[in-house]
Amino acid sequence: MKNKKSFFKRRIIQRLKILRHNQAGFSLIEVLISIAILGAIGATFLAAVGTSSSAVAVADRRDTAKQLAVSQMEYTKHQPYSSVAKINTPPGYQIDIQYPAIAGRTDGNIQKIFIIVSFQGTEVIRLEDFEIK
Repeated sequence: MKNKKSFFKRRIIQRLKILRHNQAGFSLIEVLISIAILGAIGATFLAAVGTSSSAVAVADRRDTAKQLAVSQMEYTKHQPYSSVAKINTPPGYQIDIQYPAIAGRTDGNIQKIFIIVSFQGTEVIRLEDFEIK
């Protein structure tokens, strides 16, 4: 058993010595290929970081717009009937309040309210509710 282990050990050492003497280093082609692979991996990583940061910005805009719409709706409901007072908005956000007519209702005791929040001219969210006189 001991002879077998020592035989394998000697054989492995011989192979390692042969490999070490036969290789002088990396060739230029091997270095260029490895740099190209690393470059492709780096470009993919940077693209993923850019996409995720863009998604975070969109989600942040949407969340801010939702909070503004809910706040404006509550503020509008607590104002006198058909009042158009607006809350303050962060830079870039605009709030539009609309009171469309309700089809089939002529008594005027209920009104529909649309709150539309836009960011830099693009609609982000639209909220709809009713107000009773």
